[in-house]
Amino acid sequence: MPAPAQGALALQMREGDPLLPFVEALTDPDTVQAIGLERSILRELEGGCQLPFGAYVPSGTRNVYTYLGEARGPLRQAWLDVSASDATEGPFLHDLTSPSPWPSAFITQDLAPDAPLQALFATRGAEIHGESCIEVRPSGEAVPGTLAEGDWLFLGSPKCAALFAATHDVSRFRIATMGEGTRQALPSGTHIDWTGNGNPEEVFKALAEEVGDSLVWIPHANRTMRRW
Repeated sequence: MPAPAQGALALQMREGDPLLPFVEALTDPDTVQAIGLERSILRELEGGCQLPFGAYVPSGTRNVYTYLGEARGPLRQAWLDVSASDATEGPFLHDLTSPSPWPSAFITQDLAPDAPLQALFATRGAEIHGESCIEVRPSGEAVPGTLAEGDWLFLGSPKCAALFAATHDVSRFRIATMGEGTRQALPSGTHIDWTGNGNPEEVFKALAEEVGDSLVWIPHANRTMRRW
């Protein structure tokens, strides 16, 4: 989520400059409207561009997407329809700090009782029902019964870690995980040799240095878009 008005190219000059009409011809009305809405949030918060607050208005719309972090609480994503507001004004701060109730919702994902979405909807006075609509089955391509000593197993997501641990003996491997969330998805007591920082590009480079010439097993969906 970018800071308000980031990514917009602006040229500034005095009103009496003879080149001003040429610069005004480059003005994109949708961009002007979008950054006006985004920066109005900063004005309400009485902050500048360094304020740790993200806001994004898709070009050509008057909808604002924001994220609001709370101390020791879940990250709240808010979507505000400001179509009836002036182009440079909006009751953003009020809507974020005094949110109106949401209707109940269904999400196609199995939700743990302590999932951030559960807390988010609870603060809005709404119920959320989560149920996965995707069936995950082993592909039948089993890991060979005999592994070379020192073979690594890289688990790239919490879902992958939970499914693989439920169907295989992970103690046969040296285990590497993408990040702390993946690490925590493994059964309690599982020995984990290496944990990345969650950034895929950085993790892959660091893992390559860690494993050297060892063989690395990477379980994944058979229709994954990732190219290892």
